[in-house]
Amino acid sequence: YGDVAPLDEIAALKSEFGYRLIVDESLAFGVLGDGGRGAAEHFGVEGDVEIRTASLENAVASIGGITVGDEEVVDHQRLSGAGYCFSASAPPFVAAAAVASLEILGGAEGKVLRRRLRENIGLLREGIGRINGVELWRGSELSPLVFFTMPGGSEESERERLRQVTSALLKSGVS
Repeated sequence: YGDVAPLDEIAALKSEFGYRLIVDESLAFGVLGDGGRGAAEHFGVEGDVEIRTASLENAVASIGGITVGDEEVVDHQRLSGAGYCFSASAPPFVAAAAVASLEILGGAEGKVLRRRLRENIGLLREGIGRINGVELWRGSELSPLVFFTMPGGSEESERERLRQVTSALLKSGVS
């Protein structure tokens, strides 16, 4: 629903009870944090997260994914996943595109893109909130995932409102 997990609170619980913290950053990677490194960076708990994973399909617009961790985690992944890695690795041009995207996200242009994304999230939430008969679902204002409901009415009237919302979004350049 566009909620952002309170990783600072989760990290405190992890430390209190002695567990490993594994975070899927797929929807936060490239979006949250000053450097776009995700929710762990945003909440200042990067050192408390033992394993971080992310799909490259969202912010990087590529295929595949990454797993990041300390030396023990990396060694385990390398030894346990070697057969899979060599049989399903990304083509070189896809890897090169991902590297180029990561360089953009990590540089000055990435900061500009994240700022513009936050502005667009606000505009989208504001615009959808003004549509009669459409209610925004909960969720963080930081999240680019915006859910809404269209309560009441018949199934056909809900479909018509959804067509109107889709049309308005497309006319505004959202695809």
